[in-house]
Amino acid sequence: MAYVPAKADARRVVLVGESAALGFLLDPGLTPADVLQGELADGAEPVQCVDLARTGAGIADLAGLVESLPHLDADAMVLFAGNNWSLQNLTVADHDRLSEGLRTRGLTGLRDVFTRQIVLPRVRALLRRLEKATAEGTGLDLVVVVPEFNLPEWRPDASWDTTLMAPDEAAAWAELHAEIEESERLGRWSEVLGAFERTARSDGGTSPLAAWARARAHHELGDHGSARTAWEEARDAVCGLLIAHTPRATALVQAELCAFAQRGGHALVDLREELADPSTGLPDPGYFLDYCHLSPSGMVKAMRAVARCLRPATESDTRPVGPDRPGDRRIRAVGHLLSACHSAWLGQPPDVLRRQLAVAVAEDPSVSADMSDLLALLTNGVPAWLTPEYDRLCRWPNAERYLNPTALSDFGSLARTPLTELLAQALGRPVPPRIDSADLLAGRGDSAPRIVNGPTPAYFRSAAPVFRAALDPSRSSQARLRLMYRTPQAASDAKSGTLEFGGRVLGRIAPSPHEWSLLEVNLPAATGASSSNELVLHWPAVQHDETHWRQQASGMLATGRIPLPVPVFGEIFEARVLV
Repeated sequence: MAYVPAKADARRVVLVGESAALGFLLDPGLTPADVLQGELADGAEPVQCVDLARTGAGIADLAGLVESLPHLDADAMVLFAGNNWSLQNLTVADHDRLSEGLRTRGLTGLRDVFTRQIVLPRVRALLRRLEKATAEGTGLDLVVVVPEFNLPEWRPDASWDTTLMAPDEAAAWAELHAEIEESERLGRWSEVLGAFERTARSDGGTSPLAAWARARAHHELGDHGSARTAWEEARDAVCGLLIAHTPRATALVQAELCAFAQRGGHALVDLREELADPSTGLPDPGYFLDYCHLSPSGMVKAMRAVARCLRPATESDTRPVGPDRPGDRRIRAVGHLLSACHSAWLGQPPDVLRRQLAVAVAEDPSVSADMSDLLALLTNGVPAWLTPEYDRLCRWPNAERYLNPTALSDFGSLARTPLTELLAQALGRPVPPRIDSADLLAGRGDSAPRIVNGPTPAYFRSAAPVFRAALDPSRSSQARLRLMYRTPQAASDAKSGTLEFGGRVLGRIAPSPHEWSLLEVNLPAATGASSSNELVLHWPAVQHDETHWRQQASGMLATGRIPLPVPVFGEIFEARVLV
């Protein structure tokens, strides 16, 4: 909020938090503060809701707001935060602690040090400041909102499978996951659970994909309590491993917020309860735009619960929020359209994107015009800012904010996700051809994860032993593959891998741990069968000594560098089909 008028006789309520509290993908057209103001407006006394939420706000930002509370002349405060608390800037002392944890106990030790010795003390220091600011006698009421995560719908990053292992352990793990994937495909959920029970290998809880598969199996078998536990393990698995990941409130943060509210006698709104599907107790995906940001209905559910804490409810919670302002329905619909973009950008499966597009149309059928403009931006190959479609989309305040050069404006890469086909299907149009389909790396979301605060590499890193890419079946039969690669963790004398197309071996991938190698092969004619048009690259085996890596990585941490805690089977600088 750029301007806060004097409160006069109104009761001032300040909303403090991060992007979820600001209304990511919906603001400034619609925010939780707007909804809360509407919920409190029909009370006996006038209320002024002040929106102090900020995208990206961390613990230090919130601590500064807490210190300024005496100057805000607030009567009540709503704390809606915690998603960014597992994203910490590290000090020199932090690096030393992490180095020791990794050296002595591996990645589980690294994560434990991060959560228990870095995150937890900072969270508790913030809450102590907040307790002091709201101590008895100040007259400031506090409502604590515990964030929730879209557990059943949001899939973990496909590039992260498990940690570095010895070759025999890695082979056993790959065999296990192949068995699990086949059981999932056939819907044999008991076999999925049985596969995990039979393995003697423990990943220490560092594989979100493994925990997600267990959760899905429990859910399909009707054990929703075990499903929630496993999904929460999947959500928390990567926190503290120093790789980049989306914001999320971990179980540790949620527990601290609940304990703080209970100790201080503060009002508590636990979104794990408010946003649950009554039939399962699991989060209802309809209340979310993505992993943790709320949909319009999620905002209403959450802020209505907050309003009940600030004044007793006088009407049924089924009452409408209030009459729509001009454009409100379109803004909500565009928010779901932006969510489909955001989810596609983060590599979510087609079902997730399809649901957001369907909800957008249900909110306001006229959003089809915006969907048409977006499809044009994805397929015309022209810079977005030169087009009338971009200008039309940016008439809506939330589209103007989030379709900018630092967010979702790389429409060329977005075009290579399933979103293009799904938009065309929703509009009843033929699927347009992919842009620059000859580049096999374009638009891929399965490169090995980035380290926190580290540079983005200028090449693709494969954290899986097999790299797959589908080729356009309409290409000319006179085609040649140009592949520039290296194998940073394979021994120089390791057995060569293979390059296959349509089930035929076309070349050998020789180990190249230190230099980029170039391989060019002629490709046979493509066919109409998708399996015959798939390029499959089997990397040479990684020769890895986990103990040696642990010592090397702990040394990196001690000197201010951050290691990548996943195996890198191969790196690709160029993979292009030349006609």
